[in-house]
Order: sequence, then C-alpha cells, then structure tokens
Amino acid sequence: MATVEQGAKTVVQNWLRIREGEKLAILTDEHCHSQAEVIKDEALKAKAEVKLLSVPTGRGHAGAILEQEPFSTAIDWSETIIGASTYSMLTARKIRDAAASGKRYLSLPLSGKDGAPTLHRDFMQMPTEEAAEMAKVLLSRIRGKKRIHVTTPAGTDLHLSIEGRTAGAFTGDFSTGDPCESSCFEVYISPREDQTHGIMVVDASLGYIGAPQKPLKIKFSDGKIIEIENSEEGTALRNFLGTFSDDKMLIAAEFGMGLNTCGVCNGDCYIEDESAYGTFHIGIGRNLTLGGENDAAGHNDLVCFHPTIWFDEELVYQDGKIVF
Repeated sequence: MATVEQGAKTVVQNWLRIREGEKLAILTDEHCHSQAEVIKDEALKAKAEVKLLSVPTGRGHAGAILEQEPFSTAIDWSETIIGASTYSMLTARKIRDAAASGKRYLSLPLSGKDGAPTLHRDFMQMPTEEAAEMAKVLLSRIRGKKRIHVTTPAGTDLHLSIEGRTAGAFTGDFSTGDPCESSCFEVYISPREDQTHGIMVVDASLGYIGAPQKPLKIKFSDGKIIEIENSEEGTALRNFLGTFSDDKMLIAAEFGMGLNTCGVCNGDCYIEDESAYGTFHIGIGRNLTLGGENDAAGHNDLVCFHPTIWFDEELVYQDGKIVF
C-alpha cells in the first residue's frame, strides 16, 4: 500500500504536474487538514506558491461557501485549485465559473469512514494512461447516443435520457487540456433532469453514508427520487438528504461508470467507491460542472455493482465489464 507522501507526490507530480511559480489554492477542512498539509509540502518542493484554506467543518458540502471570503479571493488568485476536503466541491457554481475562466480544478475528496487517509489508498496509484484508454473506448461508444438503460442482478432497472448532453471523463490527467479533473476515475454524463425513470437497487455504496447492510430500493420518476424503501438504509439516506433542506437533491444529475481497476467499493472511501471498475453510479443533486443544469445544495453518489448497460441499442457493459 502506498504512503500518504506517495499519494501526495502522485497528485502534484503525475496528475497536476505543478510548475515553478504556479499559484495553487488548496481547500480543505479540519478532518482532512493533515493530508492537505502533505500535499502543500509536495507543491512547495515544486516551488509553487501555495495558499491552504480550511472550510468550516460540516459545511464543506455547501457549494455556496466558496463564494464567500476568504475562499472566493483565494480561488480568484489561483491558477490551480485542489478541493481536498471531506465533501466534493466539484459541482459547485464557483468551481464551474473558475474552470470556465481557465483555472484548473482537481476534485480530491479525502473522506474515509474507516479512518485511513485517502492518499494512503492503492486506488490513488492507478496509471492515468490506463484509465484514459478505457475512457477513450467508452466515450467513442457513447457519442451521439440518446438513451441509457441499465440493469443489475440486484434489481436495478433504470431508463435515462442523455439527448443533447455530452459525456466526459476523469482520469487524473490534465495533459488533455480539460480544466476539471478528479481522483474519481470515471466516464460521466448528466442525464436530462426530468427524464430518469425506474428502479435503482443500491447494493454497493450510499456515497457519504457508506455501504448499505442490505440493498436499498429507490424509485425514480420524471427525473427525481419519488420513493425510498422503508428500511434502516432508507432512513439513513432520507436523514442525510434532509440536512441539505433542498428538494433538488432528489434529482438524478449524473450517470457514471467507474474505471479504476486498483479500487474497491466497500463503503470505506467515498471517492474510491464510485470510481471502482465494475460499478456504476447515479449522482443526485448538483451537476453544474458535469454539463447539467441542476444547482442543488450538494451532490451524493449512489453506487451499484455489476451493471449491464445499453446506450440506445448498443450493449456497452455486461455484468460490470466493458464489452469490447
């Protein structure tokens, strides 16, 4: 298993390729501060200019905080931004606007339910070129498609419309010129916000909540969750969503397919769960940076094992493996 220092070096040298004099803002919180400090030290070795700021604990999932001081000024000052806090900031409006202005943003959520540092985990070491090759295959198959149909052995049977939407990929490699990257290696697309229908049975991860003890049945209609199974897992999800006080958190905002063959999905690490190869996820809530239009208070990913996926009439995944 890699060390925290090796994980930080991967971020700074292999993913971001930080240059001498580059202005880097690192956004963290008190739970992730020690890991963020290691990233800062590695960036300073590369002779970058670094500002490390900590968002208030418990508010890292609220994208609006990035529009407040001192975070807004630091983002405006920077050339590159790392979101290294408990919650992902990738889909926030401020990040979307920063990327549109030419800044680079790396989403690096560092939350882990087992207490182990995210930078210490093996999934961080997957070669970016391997993820990029897998993404290239999938993106070529998705281009121009209008609908997704996904099923799983656990009972998922979902239909989504992606007409007019453009797929993208996160592979940790900024050399492609994309302004946003993520430690979640995946191919993603934002479905039409009112066009997701059917049943999702979440058997892998409930995002920030962790792994369900039993699969959780969720019903979607007209793009949003209309029913969550009455169970312990269902209560946990309803309570979590209630903390956002925003009905737009119920909207299916992202369809993602994990690419990381070094990752496992066991509920211990939010970003590793959704990036693990052999899974798909529905992101609910905010999707502005992913090509969507839903400006919700946050974002959470619901992950399932072993998907079989059709794009229009073409079979792209079967039982969790890409069909080549």
